[in-house]
Amino acid sequence: MYSIGQFDSAEYVDPERVDSMMEYYSGCINRHFKLCQFDQFRLLEVGAGMAWVSKALKSIKPESLTQGQDISPECVDVCAWVDDYFRGTVEEFSRQSQARFQAISLTHVIEHLPDPVGTLKVLATMLDRDGVMLVTAPWRPKGWSPDQGLEPWLNYSYLHVPAHITYFSETSLQMAARQAGLSLVFWDASMDDHQAFEAVLSPA
Repeated sequence: MYSIGQFDSAEYVDPERVDSMMEYYSGCINRHFKLCQFDQFRLLEVGAGMAWVSKALKSIKPESLTQGQDISPECVDVCAWVDDYFRGTVEEFSRQSQARFQAISLTHVIEHLPDPVGTLKVLATMLDRDGVMLVTAPWRPKGWSPDQGLEPWLNYSYLHVPAHITYFSETSLQMAARQAGLSLVFWDASMDDHQAFEAVLSPA
């Protein structure tokens, strides 16, 4: 087994866990990606890490072109399912690439971004007019409501401080999307027992 720092824990290499992620992301692709509308389907996976969305896409549509992007070099050489893996920021990638993508994914990435609206604006320029942007991220502790205060957050499994900067609600993601020239067209906060959300943005 290879060792790649933050990605060598059981969460990333356990076969059952990997199968579960493949099943989930394959479902996302079948639900949201417009695979039949494009002869050459291109995916950009932002903050790709092990690039599970790319791997799931290749299993469904092997001829798709997959592009990974991450600021970390840890997974660049171990993701055979990524056609090209760019090490650098989204802004650096956008300056070097003229490609337009039919899908852009940010899976548990947006909560890490210092400027989520700015990043969404850059990504919007690379999204095909008929493309979609898949966003998954932590939402809130199980069963939480504002009247419960902050106490439930202290034991929230997704409370990763200082790595997680922003926790989006449907309203705040809708506002961020609008500022970036995008529309929130799908929202489902039932993931992981209502602790995470799945959303889709499209060009406004």
